[in-house]
Amino acid sequence: RLAATAARPRPPLEPGRRFRVTLPLDDCAHAFAAGHRVRLAVSNAYWPTVWPSPEPVALTLHGGAPTLVLPVRPPRPEDATLGAFAEPEAATPWSVTTLSPPSAERRPSHDVPSGRTTMRIEDDSGRFRLDDHGLEVRQVSRLTYGVDADAPGSARIDIHWTTERGRGPWQVRVETRTTMTSTPTAFQLAATLEAFEGERRVHAQVWTREIPRDLV
Repeated sequence: RLAATAARPRPPLEPGRRFRVTLPLDDCAHAFAAGHRVRLAVSNAYWPTVWPSPEPVALTLHGGAPTLVLPVRPPRPEDATLGAFAEPEAATPWSVTTLSPPSAERRPSHDVPSGRTTMRIEDDSGRFRLDDHGLEVRQVSRLTYGVDADAPGSARIDIHWTTERGRGPWQVRVETRTTMTSTPTAFQLAATLEAFEGERRVHAQVWTREIPRDLV
């Protein structure tokens, strides 16, 4: 049984040796009705939610059905006295005027000669004005995830954010760009920030950082 976590990894696994692994799942407030079935899928990759391993690996699931243990709450007599939830409460929505409509795109692609798969995601909030005080707001995120087939070390993430604020002649914008790559021993981060007043750049900053993989 392995109790390793990303914060406290164990020594590398020994090739050819069998290990029993216990994986706690996140809590989910759901009751399965009688007759329903639960599907458990196991994978050695979950890109881009989980960063790939430094190199290709071969994992084998040995015989015997895996066990999924779910908490069980037996019915109780007092369940019949439980009242219904009240209507949700929320603050009065802001008065907003749309100046340009929002948009969202998902563009997956696969290059056959190189075997590289890329996912490009762009979300544009659109430009809108908060009518109570006239502030205009827009935010655009552009994310690109890429990885080559059979080459987990080629994984790369590029993130570009644009944030705009303005009121009349006063217009400001912040551009941030972040790239994440890795080597077999470290995660590599590179980031830039530029701040503009109108079209005049008033601030710029660059960061680079390397973080040991520590068995991740």
